[in-house]
Amino acid sequence: MLIDVPIHDKKMESRSKLLPFSEPVRDRMEEADRNFFERVAKGFRAIAAAEPNRVRVVDGSGPVETTFAKIWELVQPVLPRIGRW
Repeated sequence: MLIDVPIHDKKMESRSKLLPFSEPVRDRMEEADRNFFERVAKGFRAIAAAEPNRVRVVDGSGPVETTFAKIWELVQPVLPRIGRW
């Protein structure tokens, strides 16, 4: 499952971790520039395009509830085949 979210929506700067009694901590993912995230997204989209039966793409730019519904719509039919539900 590839949840495709526009890079400008990822807001990496707002994901800083706040440890008790400390300054916000930024990891290397948060320090990466926009070009890095564009390359990563392009790579994941290429995998999804090359293997559409294995990787499903879901537009994650909308409300969380909408994204969840789209994911569930794709996952639910597969569950009986793998012995779940």
